[in-house]
Amino acid sequence: MTKRQRKIWPLRSFTLVEILIVTAILGIVSGTTYVSAAPQFQRARDARRKADLLRISKGIEEYYQDKGCYPVAIPVCGNPLKIDDLNVLANIPCDPKPKSSYVYVNEGGACSKWYQLYADLEFTADTIIDRVDCRRNGCGPDCKFNYGVASTNKNLNNYCVAEGSTPPPLPTPTPTPTGQGGLPTPTFTPTPSPTSPTEEPGVPTPTAAPPPAPLQYVCAPPSGVCLPFFDPKRSGCPDVYPDDPTCQNVCWDKKNQCHDERGKYH
Repeated sequence: MTKRQRKIWPLRSFTLVEILIVTAILGIVSGTTYVSAAPQFQRARDARRKADLLRISKGIEEYYQDKGCYPVAIPVCGNPLKIDDLNVLANIPCDPKPKSSYVYVNEGGACSKWYQLYADLEFTADTIIDRVDCRRNGCGPDCKFNYGVASTNKNLNNYCVAEGSTPPPLPTPTPTPTGQGGLPTPTFTPTPSPTSPTEEPGVPTPTAAPPPAPLQYVCAPPSGVCLPFFDPKRSGCPDVYPDDPTCQNVCWDKKNQCHDERGKYH
């Protein structure tokens, strides 16, 4: 028996055009793979951010349990959070990108009773941004953040106002004239009717003027005074009392007071 001889195909050299085509195809495939993987990297970093904030908040709460106040400030990331000489958190985590500290906000003063901790998620389609209500205006200082955690007695600052915005001027209430029996006297705007030389002048058609918009009174912080605000929602006010300068006398209770004074007339 004769052995079957294997046919050997001769090698050929590729032209420059063929090499460029293959290189371009490989580049497109590689770029597509990178683009499709980018959201996965964003989600991974965001998961790290959420875990970091939870870890830091646990340390802050432990600090509060010991001191009765939240920290005036927390150390820069990479450093420990301490209670006297005891490490509550051995190493405060940094944001994975760009390796910076998370933003800590508190009430101010020597003994803060609440805190907020903010981060900015990269994957902006994350539904948790809606759940913490930070999608519309942003949250935190200068509205730069879209996620955060806070002490149980405080919400995130999701009523922040972009820098440079100004409130509208305070409306001037229009006094309502009174007639007999204290009833309001409607204001009439005469509507002239066309007349001819031989006809008597037309009779004016009365048109009642629209009533003025009610002022929105709220319990303003920090003193709990009942004041009109141009945008109570912007200040996180729990209740609004239209045209009631007493606010039903409930402003003494802090739970009825607005979060801040951003919606106040200035």
